[in-house]
Amino acid sequence: MTQKLIEERLDASEKEIEAIKKEVQRIPFLEKTMEKMHAILTEMYEDRQRHPSSSELTGVSTGKRKIRTKDVVDGDEEGETSLSLEPGAGQDRIKFKKLEMPVFNGEDPDGWIYRAEHYFQMHLLNEQEKLKIAIVSMEGKGLCWFRWAENRKRFRSWKELKERMYNRFRDREYGTGCARFLAIK
Repeated sequence: MTQKLIEERLDASEKEIEAIKKEVQRIPFLEKTMEKMHAILTEMYEDRQRHPSSSELTGVSTGKRKIRTKDVVDGDEEGETSLSLEPGAGQDRIKFKKLEMPVFNGEDPDGWIYRAEHYFQMHLLNEQEKLKIAIVSMEGKGLCWFRWAENRKRFRSWKELKERMYNRFRDREYGTGCARFLAIK
């Protein structure tokens, strides 16, 4: 009886050893697979660094009338509105750490749109993304106007927002449409 028990334990141990041998034989294959996965992830990361994803809007920050960038050009230098363009993999690559979207408060629509256009260009945003970012960067009179105008007629694009913004806020600087018409001689 003890002999039979010993043989059963020996058989079980041999089966476990065989299973371990099979797993050990799979290790080189698993290592190769891991290396391939690492290479793919590294390539994806580098692509993402080269081409900022326009669908990622979580990195958007807003600030009042300041566009700040942080470049690495011969050391760490920080400056206003400075960008470093480096050719890389056949394409120009914009390196910047932080760029703040200007905030529109109902004043100087020309200046705000000018700065916003540059922000959008640097982040390679499409028309709908431009509209979403512009909405987030409004406050005060600009935001009140936007909410009112959006309730009356929904904005369909960034271009439409610019046109309606000019119609509403540019009149303050240059007089009403009627006053401008009457001033023409």
